[in-house]
Amino acid sequence: MTIPTLIPRKAIFGNPTRLEPAISPDGRLLAFIAPKNDVLNIWVAPIENPKNTRCITNDTKRGIRQFDWTYNNQI
Repeated sequence: MTIPTLIPRKAIFGNPTRLEPAISPDGRLLAFIAPKNDVLNIWVAPIENPKNTRCITNDTKRGIRQFDWTYNNQI
């Protein structure tokens, strides 16, 4: 009998690559949650130039799990 290959623990319990994508109310920015130094933080990118993504938070402990845009395009 062959023992099946185990799924790595990080694949099941690790941080996702990106989650919670949300477009700003004015339609100019895309925000999402992604890891920074293995901790989930909020990132923002212009819709017109997604390569200009920047991290706008610096959580170093538990990570950010959710966020919301306000009516005036603030997170």
